Amino acid sequence: MTRYQLRRHTVETLVELAQEGIQEALNTLVEKYYPMVVHIARNYYGSWAEASDIIQNGCVGLLKAVYYFKEGKETHFNTFAWTSIDSEIKTFITYLNRKKNRVLSESYSYDFFDTSQGEDDDDESVSFHEMHTTLALGDEETERKYLLSKCIPQMKSRLSEEEETIFERYLLHFSYQEMSEQMGLKTKKIDNVIQKCKRILKELFEEEYQFVRQIDDWLRGNS
Repeated sequence: MTRYQLRRHTVETLVELAQEGIQEALNTLVEKYYPMVVHIARNYYGSWAEASDIIQNGCVGLLKAVYYFKEGKETHFNTFAWTSIDSEIKTFITYLNRKKNRVLSESYSYDFFDTSQGEDDDDESVSFHEMHTTLALGDEETERKYLLSKCIPQMKSRLSEEEETIFERYLLHFSYQEMSEQMGLKTKKIDNVIQKCKRILKELFEEEYQFVRQIDDWLRGNS
């Protein structure tokens, strides 16, 4: 199906086709809503970030809107897309401000999710180092940390209160034995929770990474 033919479809149909994996439908939507991204991005231009970086993150928000939109709800896609774009840009700006003012928690040692394994774990370790993002945040490590900073709250929402406590203490370098003694849990259960966190985090990270790569490819192809 050509781009010209696709342009004759409704937005909702294009979204449905994009969700089914039709790349041309996705490209048509990004092209159609790119002016909206630029318009929203203008509200956030400043010395803290390049306009192109803000726009790129806005495009990531647009891509998320396409994949997460569910037809039948009262919200029209235009409204859904606007909210998603604005939210993604705000998240990016907030991260930049925290990084600049050095108030981002240093206790979140993201290296834990690159190489460490549980005491009784036989699964492959989670590795993010082969993924190279393109968010122009200065270096690849900073970019990975930015994506992880977005994934951690999403991961926590899938945990019970006890699991979240284990996760937080793990990031603060508590040993399995220390957590076992303090929480009255077996080290095996603690390890199971840590591995669960790693699996969820990797899944979320890969999803965020793919959004960035798709938008980067689109922007390169239309520059």
